[in-house]
Amino acid sequence: MGIRVERIAAVAAVAVVCLAAAAGAGEVQSRAVPKPVMDAAKARFKAAKYVGASKEKNEAGEWVYEVSMNEKGMNIDMTLTPAGAITLIEKQIARKDLPAPLGDTLTARYPKAKYQLFEQVYTVDKDGKETLVYYEATLVDPHKQTWAVELGLDGTVRKVDNKTGEVD
Repeated sequence: MGIRVERIAAVAAVAVVCLAAAAGAGEVQSRAVPKPVMDAAKARFKAAKYVGASKEKNEAGEWVYEVSMNEKGMNIDMTLTPAGAITLIEKQIARKDLPAPLGDTLTARYPKAKYQLFEQVYTVDKDGKETLVYYEATLVDPHKQTWAVELGLDGTVRKVDNKTGEVD
């Protein structure tokens, strides 16, 4: 009986360590978002309302915050460093605001799709200069598959990802 209790205790200890390691990532409450991050997000989109935030590691393995806001019914997601530097902005737009060549590309490639979301994606350099890099459309095809389609500014397809079953 004593060995079984020790094994259970060991398994529980490993689980606690694993959960503690994973606890640094994911949704965070607004009070847990560093002040420079909140200040930068609110300063960039003054009229937008704060929706939520998450903490995650970027491609370089560094911690960043993603702050979600809403302005006039449109979502805005920003990626910021803990020091408050904005590095990426994803701004929802209406389909009517999509440039014609991009709409033509989507209509030709996905003629019967139902569109869920259109976004403009901007990179932000260390001097704060924002550059529109691409557009992204999220759609559901007739086979009920969900796709994220990145479109270049000229309407060319840059990348297509199957997002079926993913929860955002």
